[in-house]
Amino acid sequence: MPYHERRFAIWQALSISPSVMYLDADVRICASVPKTLEFLPGLTARSCGNLQKHIQEEFNRNPNSPKLQHKKYVIEKMARKIGIDIDSPELKFINEFLFVINASEGRELEFFKNLG
Repeated sequence: MPYHERRFAIWQALSISPSVMYLDADVRICASVPKTLEFLPGLTARSCGNLQKHIQEEFNRNPNSPKLQHKKYVIEKMARKIGIDIDSPELKFINEFLFVINASEGRELEFFKNLG
């Protein structure tokens, strides 16, 4: 599954560098990139909106899909494991096409361990 390939690649990259930028293969950078970029610890990404709304829209399209039911189960299980309320209106959905992970006292590695 491509998702796991990304996960392991990012985990490996974090063992080499404290900051990792992930770009999907079909992402184009159409302007110059500054020579120095600084990011806060943790995840930096563009929010695509409210997670609750995203989940409702995605699952309302085909609520009987076994694939979507499994995806929803995994999301809920991960959220419970780390103590996050996925129904919170403050929780944001982010697309995975472009983001940065900056080391944060090993918390980033703990996050990846929780995905397994």
